[in-house]
Amino acid sequence: MFVTLSIAMKPLCPKIALRSSILLLALIAINLSSPLSAGWNGAEWNMTAEQVAEATEGLAPQSSGKRKDKLDGRLVGNVGEQTLGKAKFRAVYYYDDVGLAQITLNRRSGSCEGVLRALTDQFGEPTEMQDQLILRTLTWLKPQEENRVTMVVSRSLCDVILQRYLP
Repeated sequence: MFVTLSIAMKPLCPKIALRSSILLLALIAINLSSPLSAGWNGAEWNMTAEQVAEATEGLAPQSSGKRKDKLDGRLVGNVGEQTLGKAKFRAVYYYDDVGLAQITLNRRSGSCEGVLRALTDQFGEPTEMQDQLILRTLTWLKPQEENRVTMVVSRSLCDVILQRYLP
């Protein structure tokens, strides 16, 4: 989150200016000390499926998903469409006993290079990269944002997994 401030007012008196400055600095400190984006695209970790449906403004309606969406130990609560850069994804939201724990983005269209560029723009350079025989994984660990983001790439695969991350 970037904060841009522009103040072009002449204060009525120095005491008011000092109080205003202190209040402004306190608000900035409170805002910067909170997680920048604990989750993704409006959904925050530990939310309920109902809260996610509302927070994503209808892009992730409540759904139990399809048989192929099942993930060991986690329940599907929402399924929807999302975009990342110019790529379009089928998004599946997984829940554990605490709440939202993982979002899986399965690419439907768009270039893998564009997805990587969008992730790098949003999260910076990957903190880990692993090359296997037919699979490459790039990971961004963002403990201050409680995010672990993994991009899984192969010849035909270009998916993204966002997980609640607590170091």
